[in-house]
Amino acid sequence: MGKIRKTSARKTSDHITKSSRANAVKMSRFDTKLPQDQKERFEYAASIGGYRTLTDFLISSAQQKANEIIQQHEGFLAYENDRKIFFEALTNPPRPGKNLVKAAKKLQSLLPSK
Repeated sequence: MGKIRKTSARKTSDHITKSSRANAVKMSRFDTKLPQDQKERFEYAASIGGYRTLTDFLISSAQQKANEIIQQHEGFLAYENDRKIFFEALTNPPRPGKNLVKAAKKLQSLLPSK
């Protein structure tokens, strides 16, 4: 019986690892400590929610909450910018153009005089 050479399997493994590293997203670790009852509650929610793991549940939940907060913040910033533009136009309106003056005169001529 022949021996299986470990170097052959290792080269294949190294090749796969190197090629997958080129396309991989850089991963980071996030560790936390939490009370046991909170962990059990999260595990229960993960299981009834159909998540494969507690980590999947926590990442998904945190991502969803992060998206909500960012969307709310960006919406507020957009609202603030729109508000500034609107009030600037009210307090410092542009001079009416020729077409607007012409339309106003035409409307005035169509209205009954007092």
